[in-house]
Amino acid sequence: GLEENTIIYFISDNGGASYTGATDNGPFKGGKITHFEGGVNVPFMMQWKGHLPENKVYNYPVSALDIFATTIAACKVDLPTTTKQDGVNLLPFISGENSSEPHEKIYWRTDHIHAIRYKKWKLILSARDNWLHLYNLENDLSEEIDLSDLNIEEKSKLLRFFDEWNAELPNDYLWPRIMDRKFIIGDKTYYFPA
Repeated sequence: GLEENTIIYFISDNGGASYTGATDNGPFKGGKITHFEGGVNVPFMMQWKGHLPENKVYNYPVSALDIFATTIAACKVDLPTTTKQDGVNLLPFISGENSSEPHEKIYWRTDHIHAIRYKKWKLILSARDNWLHLYNLENDLSEEIDLSDLNIEEKSKLLRFFDEWNAELPNDYLWPRIMDRKFIIGDKTYYFPA
């Protein structure tokens, strides 16, 4: 009865380390350490025999942070009302009980690199190196076409969402930047904290 009593999660913590030359995250841009899709768009699989549908493909983005919330809900544990969870319980979404997306927004922040995904839009920037890109992931999952100069309204909205979320976070990082790793992607050079 272990399979019926155990949720199994399988997830990669990041895309392949493209900087080694040993991996290819295609069709995604970037890889491990970056917040481009090659670094954050990774496999996530769940199994809970007798509780979750088998062989179902779920296409909405989820987060590793959802593992905690899902496990707590499955165990029927009540957390204190003062406990804020970053993830959501995925069970109603995967079972089809809830047909909406689990996350309206997903955020990333690593030192000077900030990113947000909101519906089909993704904004990524370096607060230190003064670059910013806006992508429509529905049409451009490879993040090749920067729309930041064409979609000023979307760019402003995502920047505002990020700033509101970022204001809730501590100023001091629990894992401070040790160094930057240089990535040359196409004709652009990026430095991501490591």
